[in-house]
Amino acid sequence: MKTILITGIGGLTPRSIATIIRKKHPDYKQDYLKEKILFAEFNKLLKQEKYLNLSLSELLEIAHTNIQQ
Repeated sequence: MKTILITGIGGLTPRSIATIIRKKHPDYKQDYLKEKILFAEFNKLLKQEKYLNLSLSELLEIAHTNIQQ
C-alpha cells in the first residue's frame, strides 16, 4: 500500500522541501546526524506561535540558521 500526502494544489510536499534544502545546503545530504539536528530544530519552531504564518521552507531556513549559531 502506498501513502499519498495531499498538500493542496501547488503546495510543496515535505519531500520536495527536503530536496530544496539539500540543494541549497548539500552538506545535509551527506550527514544524517546534521539533517536529524536540522529537523529537530524545525519541529521546535513548528510549536512556537510566532512562526505559525511562515511557510515550511521558511521554517527550514530559520532552523538551518539557528543550528549554525
